Amino acid sequence: MFTFDQLQAFVAVAQELHFGRAAERLNMTQPPLSRQIQSLERQLEAQLFDRSTRSVRLTAAGRAFLVEAQRILALAQTASDSARRAASGVSGSVHIGFTSVVGHAHLSAILRSAAERLPDVELVLHEMVTAAQLDGLAIGAIDLGLGRPSLGDPELSYRELPRERLVLAVPADSPLPGARGISMSDLDQLNFIMYNPEESRYFYDHLTWIFSVHGVKPTYVQRIAQVHTMMGLVEAGIGAALVPDSTRGWAPAGVRLIDIADLGNFPIASHLVWRRDSTNPALGSLLEVLGR
Repeated sequence: MFTFDQLQAFVAVAQELHFGRAAERLNMTQPPLSRQIQSLERQLEAQLFDRSTRSVRLTAAGRAFLVEAQRILALAQTASDSARRAASGVSGSVHIGFTSVVGHAHLSAILRSAAERLPDVELVLHEMVTAAQLDGLAIGAIDLGLGRPSLGDPELSYRELPRERLVLAVPADSPLPGARGISMSDLDQLNFIMYNPEESRYFYDHLTWIFSVHGVKPTYVQRIAQVHTMMGLVEAGIGAALVPDSTRGWAPAGVRLIDIADLGNFPIASHLVWRRDSTNPALGSLLEVLGR
């Protein structure tokens, strides 16, 4: 099989149509250049040049081979450039897991920053709960998680995102007052949609702590994992719920969101999480852009 050196030698002679000039262009002497062309012709079993003491011309086989030789060299250069860009982190892909609510609050800013600073890095998005993200990081299915705090893992790195407050979601026709006069005590014995303690552990623990601090005991009528489903139940009049403030952007028309001053000291957290031993250069570049 021919080598890249032979292809480069052939293309140089084909473009110069002069062995001396081609040898000078390749920083070599003419005899080894001639031997490379002869070896290439033997391997191809085709004469590529008509040679005389006065001129060098491509044969029909040479003209046909020139097109493919240039294409192969161009592809090799492209492959080399792509490898270097991927190694430097300016191209490649990053698989991102995100929960629906955290994604709604923070994902658009991440996507905009990446598009501006890393246009050749592809972000592949996977909607999944926090527990599934941790599993995905463990097996390499995702590179970066975007979810709620979880128990510390020494193999993972974390970066906290801006916190947001909780607001009370009630049916639009709820008798509870609007922006003023609501306190946590109003939730005592109120029909309440609580987070599932297994699938939404962070929210369950956080709200349990808030209720304990305020001495409030709502009446739990449902335990739900996903905020979208919770909002649907609120709209249906099943009960009230505490949800992230970012839900204002997509809350159903039949749901009213109320600020509770008592909740100001109990914001909810979210974070980025990734493996400390990740070998994906594009992930490193994305984290730099996001201010790791």
